[in-house]
Amino acid sequence: MDEQFFYKHYIRINKSNNIIHGFSDTFELPTDEDVLVCSEGGRHFRLFPDGEANPPLFDDCGIPLYHWDGEQVTMRTPDEVEVGRSLLQPADNFYELCGGFEALALGIMEFDFTGTTHPEQVPNYLCDTRTIPVSIKAMQDMQKRLNVLEEKECKNKQI
Repeated sequence: MDEQFFYKHYIRINKSNNIIHGFSDTFELPTDEDVLVCSEGGRHFRLFPDGEANPPLFDDCGIPLYHWDGEQVTMRTPDEVEVGRSLLQPADNFYELCGGFEALALGIMEFDFTGTTHPEQVPNYLCDTRTIPVSIKAMQDMQKRLNVLEEKECKNKQI
């Protein structure tokens, strides 16, 4: 008879109990703050027992999709996600956006990605005070916005 081997699955939450990271102990060791959500899981992290492996935890704007209520994982309501989106404030001008982009890029370059499950995910301490996790996709979106603002700035100077 073969003995089955299990992995433990953990989540990491922010101050608002929103889930900002999920992993199995196959690839990453938990900290004291991480929450054990499954003690008999497979090799890849699953948020729910029959759910997809390594599910997205954020929407396209970097807003957390799931919440930890102290006992179980719950999906955030569309209204809760929309409140998160409303906190996103676009840069007022080209120079403000440049400063944010530069700070993010420097933070990514200084971050040690060793031992992370998803290296494209930047930890919260590299984000602003709203603690919205920033990903490479968000950085690419910021670059697109930067290009648009730069074009507008150039057009304004030509007038």
